[in-house]
Amino acid sequence: MAVSFDLSSIGKRCCHQFLILVTAILALASPAPAGERRIALVIGNGTYSATPLPNPVNDATDMAAALRHLGFSVSLKTNAGLQTMEDAVREFGAGLKQGGVGLFFYAGHGVQIAGRNYLIPIGARITKETDVKYQAVDAEMVLDEMAGSGSDMNIAILDACRDNPFGTGFRSATRGLAIVSAAPKGSLIAYSTSPGKVAVDGAGRNSPYTAALLKYMDQPGLSLLDVFMSVRQELVRRTRGQQVPWELSSLEGHFYFKEADAAGGEKAAPATAAMPKAVGAEDKPAARDWLDKGQRLAEAKGYSGAIACYDKAIALDPESASALAARAASRMMLGDCKGAQGDCDLAIGIDPAFALAYFYRGWAKGGLNDFGNAIKDCDTAIALDATLALAHYMRGWAKCGSGDYPGSIRDLDQALKLDPRMAWAYTHRATPKLMLGDVKGALEDCDRAIGIDPSLALAYVNRGWAKGCQNDFGAAIQDCDKAVQLDPRLAMGYYMRGWAEAGMKQHAAAITDLDKAIELAPSLGYAYYFRGVSRAALGDAAAADKDYLAAARLGCADAQKQLTGKQMTW
Repeated sequence: MAVSFDLSSIGKRCCHQFLILVTAILALASPAPAGERRIALVIGNGTYSATPLPNPVNDATDMAAALRHLGFSVSLKTNAGLQTMEDAVREFGAGLKQGGVGLFFYAGHGVQIAGRNYLIPIGARITKETDVKYQAVDAEMVLDEMAGSGSDMNIAILDACRDNPFGTGFRSATRGLAIVSAAPKGSLIAYSTSPGKVAVDGAGRNSPYTAALLKYMDQPGLSLLDVFMSVRQELVRRTRGQQVPWELSSLEGHFYFKEADAAGGEKAAPATAAMPKAVGAEDKPAARDWLDKGQRLAEAKGYSGAIACYDKAIALDPESASALAARAASRMMLGDCKGAQGDCDLAIGIDPAFALAYFYRGWAKGGLNDFGNAIKDCDTAIALDATLALAHYMRGWAKCGSGDYPGSIRDLDQALKLDPRMAWAYTHRATPKLMLGDVKGALEDCDRAIGIDPSLALAYVNRGWAKGCQNDFGAAIQDCDKAVQLDPRLAMGYYMRGWAEAGMKQHAAAITDLDKAIELAPSLGYAYYFRGVSRAALGDAAAADKDYLAAARLGCADAQKQLTGKQMTW
């Protein structure tokens, strides 16, 4: 009997099952949220009509991406007008009312008028000094919103000490920005240069100040004050003393953008987090400690142990959205989509602006084949944080599962624009490309994924699929051999190898691999179908019909067609 291989019939029924069967998605995720809520507003303005600046949009975009990877929920605004900036500041303040750490970053033009600092929006119509008060954002507004929110710690970073862009006709204008007389309690205000001085915009992608800040924020074990001290030392050295960053601090505790790992010595405590009134103060460090333990176990793929730790954290702090979201992620790794969805529902109820919780819930809904609602949750996550590459990635995967292959590719393109080293996005972009007949593009994506992460088993599976579509079944089998070697419980590895073996008429071997695929993923309809094909080829028609029947009941169109031709029902 001839064996037929229909690319569309394989992909349309199987592509939505890829992520459900994968057990290593956390490898692509940014660090899980730490014990405190972390919220940031990042603004970068550069397209000024008279005096444009080349760096601020890059500075803001890169800062938003870095903060997202450090566990912040980020609102990013670029080339923003006055109303957009004021609305964003108010929303930022409202989001901080549940406590946690707030961070405001601004890059762009700023001016000092009569001892007050103003951040200049795009489109500001400023021709005289008195216009500034009405056409720009008073930096005190940002500090007031942060101080009035009741948040535990506030950080304001102003890379805005460029020279007055409106000329010399302002009687009260002073070069650079003014240093406020006192930082609100629990705050740090950072300036890219010293009082009355101006900072250079830089010739590279980022301003010298932001470039140094991005560098040291990412170093484990540096406290907040150590980060800014390191930035100051580097800027003084690089500019030969011409630019000396300043900070004003009233902090009462420590904060670490990235805590030291186990090899780096004693792990520093995170900043104090907001806790519900029903929880005693003595429970705060205990809840954070259990959350940290769970995160370490999850990073080591000890998901059951991680869930047990998150359970204890949640018992101590029932309104910890971070712990609920972290537990949802570990539940997804163990295939508990419904449990994960429930955790995300609770997390979102506590913090409706928690973008990562919508991403996790979208993942859970996709795992339940509810692609429409998965896409909606990813839409919300992206609306809250357009820099969240994971949300674009997950929406692309969900669109692929729903059959929107061009839309899937667009979302995965955006995920890769935000995070060019997201191997998973390359891996999954190969799927819609194959569905649209772009075998070459799919192979290129799989090669890129493997180049970034040679341990990514599913990339070998997808590359094997692409090679099989070129009838290079031998090479497809080799890739699948590598996939099951890397992950012996990856059902798609055995499935794809069985499919390729059937293509080479190695039907006994195909049946063995498809048996294993079905054992690991009993709902994988096409595994039954191709096992039926191989059984029929070996003359076992009765067993083949049983497989076709099982496949048809699982929605396999080719099996349904086969049974219809035999006038059999399912």
